[in-house]
Amino acid sequence: YNREFIPTWTLHINKYVTPHEGRFDEIVHEDILTMTFQVYEKDLPKFERIAKRKKYQNLLIFNWGIWDGVASFEISLKIATKGHALKYLKELYGIEDECTIAFGDGPNDVSMLEDAYEGVTMCNSREYILKQGKIFTFLSNNEDGIIDYLRKVHPDMWEK
Repeated sequence: YNREFIPTWTLHINKYVTPHEGRFDEIVHEDILTMTFQVYEKDLPKFERIAKRKKYQNLLIFNWGIWDGVASFEISLKIATKGHALKYLKELYGIEDECTIAFGDGPNDVSMLEDAYEGVTMCNSREYILKQGKIFTFLSNNEDGIIDYLRKVHPDMWEK
């Protein structure tokens, strides 16, 4: 983020990325897929009031955290999730449910973890993400947790 340009955000409308400045409630519209932006911590109550308006009920809002007094958010349509993408790819390529494994560690991964046959939560996930998981890695992202998990749980994938 850049403190000099707050509030600012980036919109992903179809394949285009457009930076914007100004009021959140004046720019959000139906064609949005995802949007990331920053809000001063002192302005969070006002942002939350706006975000809870009925006209925004089709949006998912992820708070990535607060750094140096600035909160970072990602907003997307409820259908623009990793879970929705996984369902689309399974249908497009005729992939059986039993052949899907997903790994995730953040709030934007939850729908994908739920929709995969084997949704694996990384052990370094935030606590509330860990509570939702049923299957976990033994190592973190930085320790090659995905490879370690696949070697231990699916050794047949490594046979030549």
